[in-house]
Parts: sequence; C-alpha cells; structure tokens
Amino acid sequence: SHFGCTAPKALANMERSLSKGFTADAVLLEFGGNDCDYNWAEVSKEPDKHHEPPSPYAQFVETMKRMAELLKQHGIRPIFMNLPPIDAERYFDWISRLPGVCAENVMRWLGQKDAIYRQQERYSLSIEKLAYTLGEPLIDVRDPFLAEHNYREFLCVDGIHLNQKGHEVMGSVFQSYAQSHAAV
Repeated sequence: SHFGCTAPKALANMERSLSKGFTADAVLLEFGGNDCDYNWAEVSKEPDKHHEPPSPYAQFVETMKRMAELLKQHGIRPIFMNLPPIDAERYFDWISRLPGVCAENVMRWLGQKDAIYRQQERYSLSIEKLAYTLGEPLIDVRDPFLAEHNYREFLCVDGIHLNQKGHEVMGSVFQSYAQSHAAV
C-alpha cells in the first residue's frame, strides 16, 4: 500500500509479490477512495465532457474480485474493508482550491455536491457486496462513523482523510475484529 494507490496498481504489485514467493495468512483489501476520485483539473477544464475516475466502477469491482481470487489461489485469506464516509462539502471546498480548478465548472459537472459522496459510497458498497458474494470477511469501518451524530468531526479539513479521532475509531474497529477472530 502507498499514497494514491488504486486497485489496478495494487493488483500488479500483488502479482509481482506473489510471484516472488510472498506468503501470509491473510491480506487486507482496502481500496476505492483513490479509485473513485477524479482528475479535478481536467473536470474543471472540460465540465461538459464525460470523465471517468482512475478505476471505472466495473474495472474496480473486477480488480477487487481478481485480487481476492489470486490471494485464495496462494492460500491467503482476503479480508475486505469498506471505506469510512467522506464529507462532500469539505471535499468540494478542498478540491476547489487546487491549482487549475474552477469551483463553478466542477459544480456544473457534478450537478450537486453530494454526487461526490454517492460515488465514494457506491465503491464502498461494492466492496461489501463482493465480500458477501465471495463469502469472505469484511471489516466494516463505515458503520461506526455513520452511527455517530456528526461523523464529520472524525475527518480532516479535506473531508476525506481521517483525523486522529477518526484513526482511533478505526483502530477500535480493528481491535474488535482481531479479538472476535482470534481463534479463527
């Protein structure tokens, strides 16, 4: 894993690692955030054009499925993780300040700010569906945030990354998962 990684890039890295003999009991598969984002400068430049995220939805789902299958072929258990929710308002404000981005043009393309949230939610839901379909475990980090009265207090100013309090929530989710699956 590294900053900005998408599922297709991770699949290529995984294939290389497995061919070199990488082994593990389990691997956590948490992707989607970078996969469903957009090149906002391009969107801003041509707001009336169709734009695709780095990993179009069908490609993302197929790549995640392929990663799980590849891990299982090597005797490694895939564990899926869904995505913490984002704050579309804050993220829109954040991307609107990026070099080469005109907020009006991005808004024209989006139609409404919550389109950003829905896109990210769709990718997160696909992870849940895939885990269920394949019969593999899912670490649900999204629900504890959505259960909060104001989950936005767990996000950084950019609206997409977890702040310290958010990482503490996610850490407790992982701790609970580990404790409940210690004997598995």
